[in-house]
This record gives sequence, C-alpha cells and structure tokens, in this order.
Amino acid sequence: EKPMTTTLQNEKLLQYFADNSAVYEGNRHAQGLFILGYYVAEIEREQYRGGTKRTAISKLNFRGIPLQKVHSVMAVMDDLRHVWKVYEDPITDAYYRECLADIAKGSHSPEEVVFHILSGRSYYRYVGLTESNRIKKEKAANQEEQND
Repeated sequence: EKPMTTTLQNEKLLQYFADNSAVYEGNRHAQGLFILGYYVAEIEREQYRGGTKRTAISKLNFRGIPLQKVHSVMAVMDDLRHVWKVYEDPITDAYYRECLADIAKGSHSPEEVVFHILSGRSYYRYVGLTESNRIKKEKAANQEEQND
C-alpha cells in the first residue's frame, strides 16, 4: 500500500474520522466509501430540489457492493454529480479518488461497502439538519430581539 499524496482538509470529515477512529483511522478505503456516500447525499439534495422522485440512492444495491464494482458506482455518481452540478472541493475529491484507487485489492465485504456509503450519506444529512436547526434558532433569536 503506497502512502497517500493528498491530505484531507474538510473539517467536518476530519472530525468525523477522528471521532470514529476505531473504524476510520488508517482505513483509507472506508474513508473513501464514506465520502462517496457524502456525495450521494449531495446529489440527492439537488435531486429533491429538482423534484426527482427516484434519487441517486436507487443506484445502489443494498444487499452489498463487491469491491470490483466500486469504481463502476463511482462513475455513475460522477455522472450524476456532473448532471446535478454537485461538486465538492477539489482537494476532497482528489483525496476520495486516491482512497479508492486500489479498492479492488481491499478486504471489505460487499455489506461493509454499503455500510460505509450509507454512513457517509447519513452523516451529510445529519450535518445538514443540525445546520438548518442552528440557522432557524438564530433567526428566531434575532426576531425576538427585534420585537423587544
């Protein structure tokens, strides 16, 4: 396994990987799959906004994705990211691609592949909900101050 040349800089992802170091520390395949799930959620957000009923998640086989199929899933998601104009920062994207470059040689089961993708998807949605709630509370607090 050759050393990584890209360093992840996304603070939210770095914090998640640190908080869950038992699973993600030194496990670049798991990190890459997690980021893939994060991208799936970004695509879905835009698809929901566009009124699409059958979203990106429908492209996944929940029973398991063999390691040999991961690059195929990545290609499908790349196409959807292009169509829906969803782009993460180039450093995260380079890190994600480097993490998964040799995934076919990995040791994750098909079920673990799906687990990490769905974990990234869920985390993205969780961050979005907590951010939305924080903004709503700030607006409510500002509204109260103006009413006083």
